[in-house]
Amino acid sequence: MGGAANAQPAKADSSPQQDSDGYLLRQIGLVFALYAVQGIPAGFIDNFLPLALYGGSHAGRAAVGWLGLLSFPWLLKFVWAPLVDCYASESFGRKKSWIVPSHLAMLAACAACACLTDGAGGVSLPMVAALLAFTTATAVEDCAVDGYAMNLLAIHKNRLHPEPSSRSSRDDGWQGDDRTNRASSAEDAGVPRTSISERGHAATPPLPLLLLPGTGGSILKPRVVLALLNSAQVVGYRIGHFYAGAPIWRVYGRFGWHGVWAFMFAPILLATVCAAAAREPRPAAAAAAAAGRRRLPAVLRETLGDAARPGFAGLLLFGCFVKTGEKIAMSMYKPYLLDSGYPASDVGTWIGTYGAAASTAASIASSFLVGALPAGKAVRVALVGRAGFFLVSLFADPRLSILAQGAGCGLVTTAIFAYFMDAVSNCSQPLSCFIILQCSDDVSRLLGFAVAGWSVDYFGYATVFACCIPFMLLPLVFIDASPTKMRVD
Repeated sequence: MGGAANAQPAKADSSPQQDSDGYLLRQIGLVFALYAVQGIPAGFIDNFLPLALYGGSHAGRAAVGWLGLLSFPWLLKFVWAPLVDCYASESFGRKKSWIVPSHLAMLAACAACACLTDGAGGVSLPMVAALLAFTTATAVEDCAVDGYAMNLLAIHKNRLHPEPSSRSSRDDGWQGDDRTNRASSAEDAGVPRTSISERGHAATPPLPLLLLPGTGGSILKPRVVLALLNSAQVVGYRIGHFYAGAPIWRVYGRFGWHGVWAFMFAPILLATVCAAAAREPRPAAAAAAAAGRRRLPAVLRETLGDAARPGFAGLLLFGCFVKTGEKIAMSMYKPYLLDSGYPASDVGTWIGTYGAAASTAASIASSFLVGALPAGKAVRVALVGRAGFFLVSLFADPRLSILAQGAGCGLVTTAIFAYFMDAVSNCSQPLSCFIILQCSDDVSRLLGFAVAGWSVDYFGYATVFACCIPFMLLPLVFIDASPTKMRVD
């Protein structure tokens, strides 16, 4: 292989279809479906299972509380991510090698739960083990789908400025950071070499809004692709979460527990067939070859090196506090309404309809925000907007308060994940770094849940709700409006 001057651009190994926006949008549709599948077990554990067991006198409050441990595998996603990066089948698809088996494990766990369910709907220890296997398979699938989405973003990046094949490459098509070997096509397309979120900010006319100027009107702005992927992640997950809420209660009332398992089995089976039939996007040839040679110790070393970069600690602190104030307020608002005399059935209906609809609508709106602004600025606006929505909820009637809280939660979630994905885009192991940041977001939720109850017992509802507003703004301290410290562009 010759030097950099003689190197030829290495585009994605695929048919010309992979280089079209139509192919990209179809792949984003598949990502949406896969994230929706992830939301089904989460909604089942968060919404349906506690109420069904406690309401049916099959478990006491203490046992229902322990059901939260079924979500523990999601906190271990940083363990699965390096394994997903290292071990895969090139012929079947590197991420499909994990997505499809994870779906099959989810289907097997669902069938096992149906067989272990007795007529009264009680929960036995084998059934708890099957549920834990269910959530573990979902967490592994989450890692693989995140990598699949980041692969799509990398393929789109390579369309804008293909990299020389002689350069060292990484899994999922993320190319190295050697500035001297960059192809000039990025400059020809008017794309600055700063960050994924900023490449759509070329000094060109603002229209068309979704397409990069200088590309013949055929290539979506990278910021738009980033927004679509994160919208597919959040909105798809919320739709799956809703699927395991109100609709599953109707099935339960008519067909019982076996109907519930069949109701969850069907969409997972459909998504499995679609994922197996889909052709996974191929990274650049050099990237694919390097990915096939990855070994776990090397991946772990590179991940630790990424974590030691300037800026990563700030991202972790941001993640560890970004949802704490929100979860304190939302977890205690339901008891507040019940203590105020509102019927539990009305509260459940309001949250399952008004809250879910507002959260989904705000998540979609946040995707437009991410598409219009760099990711760091978008998450600043979203955090301030969330604090504003929760401030309104302090003075509104319950239904409007639930609307405002749902909107604030949905607005910030899409922006957060776009910010994380953008911040780690040039890390040596972007998937592992992204999963670590996702786990920090989960830590912030657990912190909120952990302190919510005793803080209300000690200080009262009014004081805690008021203190949550400035606490929601605390993550602004850890934000760099354009997190370039995690890049060497």
